[in-house]
Amino acid sequence: MSVLKAAQQRELESLEHRIKEEQRMMDEKIVLELDQKVIDQQSTLEKAGVSGFYITTNPQELTLQMNLLELIRKLQQKESLTSKGFP
Repeated sequence: MSVLKAAQQRELESLEHRIKEEQRMMDEKIVLELDQKVIDQQSTLEKAGVSGFYITTNPQELTLQMNLLELIRKLQQKESLTSKGFP
């Protein structure tokens, strides 16, 4: 009986290892896809002539670009409200 339990334990450990490895690979894939989306967005905004946007991976520049996007979004939201008659 203990031989069977040992075999089951090894199989369980092997399965857990495989699951962790697959999860790690999936996480890496998602990060790469997100990185590509950021590059695509930077490129699109740069081509559209939006000041401050260019392809970069520098964390400080990325933070600046995110803040610029947030400012643009808030300005657009405010403009949308004022055009509907709200002060």
